[in-house]
Amino acid sequence: MSSFVLIGEEFPCLTAIVALLLLACVLITMLTVKETRQIGWYALEVVMTDLSLTGYVFVQHHNFHNSGFQLVEK
Repeated sequence: MSSFVLIGEEFPCLTAIVALLLLACVLITMLTVKETRQIGWYALEVVMTDLSLTGYVFVQHHNFHNSGFQLVEK
């Protein structure tokens, strides 16, 4: 099983995926925005970033010939 590598160092992608959503939830609730549409746009940007990061990890590190959990940080 390959490890997640980014610029020569191990990068905790799965932790970043979870932490990005948690941090964004906290920051969005602290925003003082008058329009709720703007908060929706912020949330959409965070979700799209998280989805692209998850897609990258899946495409780069998923082995279709191996069943079971594959996205595990070491």
